[in-house]
Amino acid sequence: MPKRLPIAVPTPMSVHAATQAFGSELRVHLIHYYALHPGTRQVDAVRALGVERAVVSLNTRALLDTGVLAQAEDRTYTVDQTRFRELLRALEDFGTVETPGTPPERRN
Repeated sequence: MPKRLPIAVPTPMSVHAATQAFGSELRVHLIHYYALHPGTRQVDAVRALGVERAVVSLNTRALLDTGVLAQAEDRTYTVDQTRFRELLRALEDFGTVETPGTPPERRN
């Protein structure tokens, strides 16, 4: 995992996980690939994305750590859509500024 820089204010863990999952072009492509092709292996992602196996392996592990990817016993991968949406919401909520006295927006 990349080195975490110290920041003077706390970062919610879900926001940190979201930045780890979505903060790299390759990781976003891996999420997209595994979402389109659930039950595939890393070697399939290597071929499809044209990236070295070690790089795919490292980034797939990082996505597993965030919970966005799930690994089956046969070492195939799928996107956990619930966790994916949870992390997207965490980023959205973190970036939304509420005006005091204004009710929060409702989601559908």
